[in-house]
Amino acid sequence: LTPTQITSLLTIFYSSLYRASLFPRQISETTSDGRLVHWSPYVTSIDDRVQYGPISTDSGFWDAWNTIYPLLAITNRPMLSVTVQGWINAYKEGGWLPKWASPGYRNGMVGTMGDVALAEAIVSDIPNIDIDAAYAAIRRDAFEIPPAKNGGVGRLCLEGYLQKGYIPRGGPITTGGECTEVVSRTLNYLQSDYAIAQAAAKLGYSDDVTTLRNRYQN
Repeated sequence: LTPTQITSLLTIFYSSLYRASLFPRQISETTSDGRLVHWSPYVTSIDDRVQYGPISTDSGFWDAWNTIYPLLAITNRPMLSVTVQGWINAYKEGGWLPKWASPGYRNGMVGTMGDVALAEAIVSDIPNIDIDAAYAAIRRDAFEIPPAKNGGVGRLCLEGYLQKGYIPRGGPITTGGECTEVVSRTLNYLQSDYAIAQAAAKLGYSDDVTTLRNRYQN
């Protein structure tokens, strides 16, 4: 390649990397003593709204778990570290990973694909993240029925998935009524279970590996 061609390719690459790094984004601020602080949309008490650490937003994961997160794991691990810790902090403050943070919990996703992003961070040894909390967050999605009438957290239709290994059409849904989009939900749950199993293996949770492997092999 000529120097001009190389420059052109680098321009394309770095322009694309810049745009790919715009979302998810941070809504944290830096205090006068250099600490990150944020207003939390996840806590239930107004007295606890101000929390320390990063907080991430503007991601539904469905188009990011297999694009921007793997890219950042290769090209910008410091940025990915802050982003992932922002999701972990959301779990710590609200008890669940968000499915579509804008910010806060929103019912807009048929899966919990944040599980894949956090699992990959664990497996890839992304630094400066709370690994124990990260695994607790993704494990909760895989094993716990979400609260009734709350579509913004957890895996809706999880009961049918656990019973049959797939989500049957017309089965009960946590938010009320019957399960829809059952093929997409099933495929997303299988993908998440595969990813969580890899994180479980990395951390030595052999019982979880066995359970999740039996699921994703469906």
